[in-house]
Amino acid sequence: MWKSFILLLFASTAYSESLSNNSYNGVAIGVTESEALKILKSFESTKDSYEPGSTCYYLISNDTNNSDVHFMILDGVVSRIDVVGNSQVSTKEGVRIGSTKDDVMKTYASVKATPHPYIAPDGEYLEVKIDDKLGMIFETENDVVTRFRLGDQSIHFIEGCL
Repeated sequence: MWKSFILLLFASTAYSESLSNNSYNGVAIGVTESEALKILKSFESTKDSYEPGSTCYYLISNDTNNSDVHFMILDGVVSRIDVVGNSQVSTKEGVRIGSTKDDVMKTYASVKATPHPYIAPDGEYLEVKIDDKLGMIFETENDVVTRFRLGDQSIHFIEGCL
């Protein structure tokens, strides 16, 4: 019984990793694609699925435990980390998919709310400035966080890499 409990406890913590203010899973905004791939063993580049010569693409995992985190590569470096799907990944402050708009507003000192470009008035972008170079955007629908991203100016690319 104890072994099952310990295994369950370990499994639950493995799926609730947090995003720091500049990195996830040891991969920081600004590292090169090759540096990121050395750390992210189950991840691969999607570069071949974009137009030849594209400088924007993603690193995605073929491991279902990491499939809800995508790393945007822009001009050869990690510029953004997207958390999507049913991920248990949270910010270091504990905000995650399923958190409420009120949770975001209470957690961060300054939040800029703007209408979601596709689902307003039911959705919003809640932008948090971390420092002069980095920020986060939490996307909401009916006041619930549905996805979020951390990064440099690329967090404003609504369509990601097009």
